[in-house]
Amino acid sequence: VWTATSSSPSSRRRRSFSGSSGRSRSRSSRFTGAEGSNRRGATDYGGKIRAGRQFRILLRGGVQIHPAGAGLDAYEYQGGNGITASPKTLAAIGQKAAEHGVAMSLHAPYYISLSSEFEEKRAKSLDYIAACADAGEALGARIMVVHTGSAAKISRETAMAYAADTVEKACALLAEKRTSVRMGLETMGKQNQLGTLDEVLRLCAIAPAILAPVVDFGHLNAREGGVLRTADDYKRIFDAISSALGGEAAETLHCHFSQIEYTKMGEKRHLTFADETFGPFFGPLAEAIVSLGVSPTIICESAGTMAEDALRMKELLYAAEQRAGRA
Repeated sequence: VWTATSSSPSSRRRRSFSGSSGRSRSRSSRFTGAEGSNRRGATDYGGKIRAGRQFRILLRGGVQIHPAGAGLDAYEYQGGNGITASPKTLAAIGQKAAEHGVAMSLHAPYYISLSSEFEEKRAKSLDYIAACADAGEALGARIMVVHTGSAAKISRETAMAYAADTVEKACALLAEKRTSVRMGLETMGKQNQLGTLDEVLRLCAIAPAILAPVVDFGHLNAREGGVLRTADDYKRIFDAISSALGGEAAETLHCHFSQIEYTKMGEKRHLTFADETFGPFFGPLAEAIVSLGVSPTIICESAGTMAEDALRMKELLYAAEQRAGRA
């Protein structure tokens, strides 16, 4: 299990969120294993005081859980093609994850459509969301990731109206179930999909206690033609989240990262860190994370090299800490 924490609870210092251009300073930090008990001082991020920090790098896909042995400390269960495992199996996975200190999340089926022009399909999507909440509870997941929908055959305004209505109904359903699993709305990579950062934040504002943004940095970069190049580019995203939903939403962001080939229509295919043509590249994001002192959970979605590239992200975060004098 790999974590990045910072030192000495006796040396506490408040940290203020400084937006896209500022740099925050903190006590030195170092990486610890599963037995580590290091902590850092409290963080003041957008008005929220939080003690401790962890960078989580997640390996997504499959059912077996081995990230602890690889130095990773969280896992996203892949339910994109449907949740087919029994509650007993999901609970067993969740229990084993908890034993190894592996934080769980869940990706909901791709066929969920919040913005479908067909009411029956939107209603069926609510059933899928309810089932995912149950699966997430069994797994011990903090969040289930849901795609925001399509705007290919209808206007974006109509698609957003349908999505907002579906999200409101989903929130009522989840509140009635009293589930602890939050519904994460993901930014999407194609031009004809809902899921710009602004659209996701507007939808999450419907019920911030139940909903959370899931920023896929590769998707945002692809749909905007390669806009994520510098640490400030990434900081502006955290800034926007903090402004729209509060500091805690930015600090504890659940996010996806991969390099993605794109065309003028947006996302084409996921790549690996070996690619040197298409971004986004993780180094500037690592710099932004350390500079802001945020605590994201990062899912690696590289094509076939998720574990290797997740470990590479770990190395880049550690290097960024060293450069900042916090390792």
